[in-house]
Amino acid sequence: MLLLLEMKIDLGNNCPDLTIQDVRDILQRTLPRRNVTKEDFRKLLEEKIKRRKSAKKSRHRKNKNS
Repeated sequence: MLLLLEMKIDLGNNCPDLTIQDVRDILQRTLPRRNVTKEDFRKLLEEKIKRRKSAKKSRHRKNKNS
């Protein structure tokens, strides 16, 4: 848990949409692999945030049309 909090603090200013859940999910996917670069981590994080924003927009459109 401390690691997650430290990552949130370190990356929080550069990535304000970062959540603890994002960090946990990405670590679960990357830790089993041996050669994970910062670039790999950054790409996974960007994809996750992009999907979350898209889902949020979709929900707003759906609710607006109801």
